[in-house]
Amino acid sequence: MDENTTPECLEMKDILERLRRQVKRLLARSAAAPDLSFALAYVATELGLVVSNDPARVLAVVLKGVSQASIDYAEAMDDKAGGEELPEKAPDGVTIH
Repeated sequence: MDENTTPECLEMKDILERLRRQVKRLLARSAAAPDLSFALAYVATELGLVVSNDPARVLAVVLKGVSQASIDYAEAMDDKAGGEELPEKAPDGVTIH
């Protein structure tokens, strides 16, 4: 915990889990995934603009979330695929068709 966190504060993993449960409930009630994605991004941006006086910082935080989600998803897909990475380049003398 950092100095801004108290035992009563939710940790990031708890916040994410609660939001994921709510998203699953909304999907079960026939909400469209693109609409949910838009709404979550909208609310995240709106929240930042309400509590911050630095719109550039808000954008940076929202984009950091997008970036981290992309990294986590790629790692999960890599683990699911067996973790095999493609070589950077073909070994010398190998012809690729």
